[in-house]
Amino acid sequence: MMNRVFEADPCAPVYVYCSADIIFPPYFAYTLLFLKKKFQNFMATGRRVTIKMEKRVNFEDENWWKLLQRRVSIERTHADNPHAIDFFAYTASFFGDLQKIPPLLIGRPYFDLWVLGYARRSGKPVIDLSAEILTIHQYHDYSYLRGGSWPTKESEYNKKTARQNGGIGRDLDQIPLVLICNEENCDIHTRSEVGKRKRLFAVRSRLLKMFKKLNTTIKI
Repeated sequence: MMNRVFEADPCAPVYVYCSADIIFPPYFAYTLLFLKKKFQNFMATGRRVTIKMEKRVNFEDENWWKLLQRRVSIERTHADNPHAIDFFAYTASFFGDLQKIPPLLIGRPYFDLWVLGYARRSGKPVIDLSAEILTIHQYHDYSYLRGGSWPTKESEYNKKTARQNGGIGRDLDQIPLVLICNEENCDIHTRSEVGKRKRLFAVRSRLLKMFKKLNTTIKI
């Protein structure tokens, strides 16, 4: 598959593999070009959220993305399992010799974790976009599977093939680099840096709640 994509457009700055049920925000492409300016060679991915789609998205409506964001907010949708990876954005030479990619079944378990494991072993930059890119996964059932759920012969095949070809990678939460943006700019941070910021924010939040209970005003 990756060979066919590369042959179709060998000059593209970044390629994206994604499942057909994924909806990206309108600024997704700009984010990838930003990363391309920072890294000559990289792969980026991120977590998804799942919502039920009662009707088609009208992409001609200039507010289509705001409407989807509102639904995610109202339904208080949480990020899916960090093992559920539905997209990879990568530069042309990231995977090297594409002929060395094992014959995994695309769209089945362990294909995505093998790709993530390969990327981590390569030593090249791998970036988690989860904090800034809201990736929407359209809910569907698994009636197309025999028995209606995993595991299947296909998933077991992928599991065995992945283990024989470098092993199964860890989940998205183990990616060392994270994209973080503020009102002025975006930058890449290590996960340990982000973790420290989150802990500090959590401590401040607890302090603020405590002072509010005491009817005390505090600026943080």
